[in-house]
Amino acid sequence: MLLVIVGHIKCASSTVVIWIYSFHMPLFFALSGMVFSIKKYPGFSKFLRAKAKSLLVPYYCLNLILFVLSNLSDIFISLVKRETPVLDVKILKNFVGIFLGYRLTDYYFEMYFIMALFIALTAFYFVAKVAEKIKGRGFKNVFLIAFCVLSACIGKLILSENKGFFLSLDIVPTAMSFVSLGYLIGLNKRKGETERSFKIYLFPVALGINYVFMHLNGIADLNRADTGKLLYYMLAAVSGIWGVLILCYENRGSRLLEYIGRNSLIFYAFQHKFAIKNLTFAVTCVMGKTGVLLDDHRQPTVFFITVLSCLVLAAMSEIINRYFPFLIGKKKPENESAKD
Repeated sequence: MLLVIVGHIKCASSTVVIWIYSFHMPLFFALSGMVFSIKKYPGFSKFLRAKAKSLLVPYYCLNLILFVLSNLSDIFISLVKRETPVLDVKILKNFVGIFLGYRLTDYYFEMYFIMALFIALTAFYFVAKVAEKIKGRGFKNVFLIAFCVLSACIGKLILSENKGFFLSLDIVPTAMSFVSLGYLIGLNKRKGETERSFKIYLFPVALGINYVFMHLNGIADLNRADTGKLLYYMLAAVSGIWGVLILCYENRGSRLLEYIGRNSLIFYAFQHKFAIKNLTFAVTCVMGKTGVLLDDHRQPTVFFITVLSCLVLAAMSEIINRYFPFLIGKKKPENESAKD
């Protein structure tokens, strides 16, 4: 999540942005696959309702709130700049886009990956059902790897032919590929067989592989349906995921990581079009008045905006979790309800 924030800061190094984009969305889908389970659901309908509550409810609720906050902040920034606020039909199209989710057109707003994940997990339910019936761990692993590769190939074919689609359906096969990969890691990790692959001394290996294929592939932006060459993209993504999992394994039990993980949807929703946008504008204004040049202080500025964004997003997370948990598909804690 911290890397996603850095990647959306305009003054961040282009090399850092290319590196982050090489794996940050695949990581999101893979992590969802790692915690994916169908055992606690008696049937598909229960599973679907649970996923709708945990993904669709936050998608629509947080998007609507972001739509209001983003447009209000645009008006405020325009007034500060002594410009006339732009109120045109595009705003209405963006609002409709919350429900259509048609990327790369005006009929889109934000959080495409949540909708793509919901559809991907819904479809993957049946893949997991098939995998569950396969006897023998080796055969099960081969099946999931084959499905991962097949989904990646289908996804690349679709992305090369379509630039954006209704409800981000064009991204679903690629999302399913990484969900399958994460599910494979999760199945084996629970058996204690992959922990040796997450030793810290392997991090330079993962980083090196990622660095090589990241440079060979260039910028890969799933949102823009541009993943570059499939082989390079997959190798950069998988090695990047591996590197992050190594760091997470070495820092397991970290309260900071656990907190960000619990509130990842809120962080994802408000980091780009609200926190980063407004904080970047504020910092730029202050630097301009003090005579400090942005080009001379890019790295400290990126660090400062990242820290401030995390603080703002943490405050928003606390407010939502404490007073409006229904916005993210949760119930108010019993002790809080009793107080009310």
